[in-house]
Amino acid sequence: MRTANQPKQNFLVKTMRRTTSRTTETGSAMLPLSQELDELLSLRLRHLVLPDHILDMYNKRTARGNSFMMSSWAIGVASSNFILAFFDIFLVPKSQIIDVLEIRAYITIIFLLAAQLLKNERFLTRTSLLVTPPCLTTLALACLMGVITGSPVLFLIYLFLSITTVYTAVIYLPLHIFQSIWLAALAICVLIGFTALSPLPSLPAKLEVIFGLSLIMLTLTYARRVQNLHQHRAFLLQSREELRTNEANKRSELLSNIAYTDRLTDIPNRRYFDEIVETLHAQPGDTLPLSLCLIDIDHFKTLNDQLGHLQGDRCLRLVAACLHHNMRDKNDVLARYGGEEFVILLPSTNAEQAWIIADRIRHAIMELKHPNPGTQSGVVTVSIGIATIDSGPLDIEFLLREADEALYRAKANGRNKVEA
Repeated sequence: MRTANQPKQNFLVKTMRRTTSRTTETGSAMLPLSQELDELLSLRLRHLVLPDHILDMYNKRTARGNSFMMSSWAIGVASSNFILAFFDIFLVPKSQIIDVLEIRAYITIIFLLAAQLLKNERFLTRTSLLVTPPCLTTLALACLMGVITGSPVLFLIYLFLSITTVYTAVIYLPLHIFQSIWLAALAICVLIGFTALSPLPSLPAKLEVIFGLSLIMLTLTYARRVQNLHQHRAFLLQSREELRTNEANKRSELLSNIAYTDRLTDIPNRRYFDEIVETLHAQPGDTLPLSLCLIDIDHFKTLNDQLGHLQGDRCLRLVAACLHHNMRDKNDVLARYGGEEFVILLPSTNAEQAWIIADRIRHAIMELKHPNPGTQSGVVTVSIGIATIDSGPLDIEFLLREADEALYRAKANGRNKVEA
């Protein structure tokens, strides 16, 4: 039976469906995904470490958004660097202005190139690899600009501007904690090297710059770690909620199938048919002409009495399967109407077309050759009554009455017939 269309599942639910059967070892136990999520959420935040397969789900879920964020950051850095070059014209000695502007141009090109690569889908899971080289190159080139000018003030200006780029990458960009630590460590090494060569006037001044900026870098790296842990925990909570929702939808679908399906014949039941009728009354749509076939198994009581109820049940299942097989498309509605009676709704079907369909069904059921000692042929046969509404208001009750009268005529005329 067809049920109402379910909403499209998002990427996470689809991924979790493929991963639900996967398990992970915790000691000697093997945990399903739902239980594993519960176990991870029960940990204290500082102890939270995502297993590889869940981390892979997280990375795939956030890859596109992360790529857009990093690309926007790279464009922002390139734009800022281009604008700041205007001030160098007034600050840098004329003998070094060309060199400084060239370095500015290199930095702008590097970040524009990084922004383009970060937009490429092939780099969705490798975005962090495109962040570290531009940051370190910018820091090194900016310090080199300060060394070239020979001015302590300009050196500090360029150093602070470039180290701010690294700071924003560490705290703003969605880097893994180990990538943030690696970027911070390399940035501190570059900072130490160029500050040692800088035109700053004294050793205490150099040490203050090195320690001050390095401590800020370490603080931001720790903040990045805490931020990552909160993001991972939020992902786990969302994953668990979506998994539970998915499981609840499955249970609801199963219960719906049970409620609207005849347990013996595995086709829609009378309740399903009645709801379809209510829907047609409320929203008739483009269903006219509408035909209805009422089908009754001939001498079914004799079959039950002489061959037993097990053969009677088998007969009902065979007839139901035959009827279902002879439906034209998803718009035709088949249901077990009660006892040995079945009903078929045929939208956009006139009386002549309905008669052809009904007669084909009658022949198909005879071809089953299921024994029935009550009929003249000795096999199961059916009588079918047809009613049709070509125009005017949609009245299913009228169709049922007319089809029932036609069915009565088919039985009165010797059964195994179609009457309209």
